[in-house]
Amino acid sequence: YTEDSLGGQVGKVIVPIPVDGFGEVVIETVNGIISKRATGFDNEAIDYDEEVLIIEAKDGTVYVKKYDSPLQYKF
Repeated sequence: YTEDSLGGQVGKVIVPIPVDGFGEVVIETVNGIISKRATGFDNEAIDYDEEVLIIEAKDGTVYVKKYDSPLQYKF
């Protein structure tokens, strides 16, 4: 995989991401499971087990935002 290929993928937080800090996410790909250092795209905190959308990846770090799956219907 390349860092460019990670943008737009969904991952899950396995180490909580603090404000202005780093955590870790896992991404399931056709090549297997990848774990990457992660930080909030807008420097926000993101809790353990949250789904995140990868906005960009550079220098070994993915920049993520919380992700609400469009397939999760709430009635």
